[in-house]
Amino acid sequence: MPVTVAGTRQIAGANALAYNAGWGAVIDDGTPASAPDVTVDFPFIVNDATVTATTSANNGPALRVGPVPTQENLQVEFTEPRGASSLTLSDMMGRQVWAGTTAARSSSTSIPMADLATGVYMLSISSAEGNNRLRVVKE
Repeated sequence: MPVTVAGTRQIAGANALAYNAGWGAVIDDGTPASAPDVTVDFPFIVNDATVTATTSANNGPALRVGPVPTQENLQVEFTEPRGASSLTLSDMMGRQVWAGTTAARSSSTSIPMADLATGVYMLSISSAEGNNRLRVVKE
């Protein structure tokens, strides 16, 4: 369904969220200032891919996560040895939906996603070497 309709500011049901000290709706406050505020959406297409987190985007060691989007299991591959890691998967409302750990010097792990609802999730990985956070998509 398109999210841009000619002649309108937004379609009904728009629900984009942005993080600013907490998740909240993205609002178009309109022009002129007397126009009513409306929520907006962000159009995007996610193709089958692997997400690579590097130290420039996170303060933890680089890793690879894929496939994104996924229907079954999400594979996490560490590109360098790290200590024991704590992994959490949260929905976009911040609710933890899965948690796990890896042993020190593990090179990869799998996160079960088959039973989760379709949507966007936040994967957080913490170890003595640093932290990584990535968005992943469940189809």
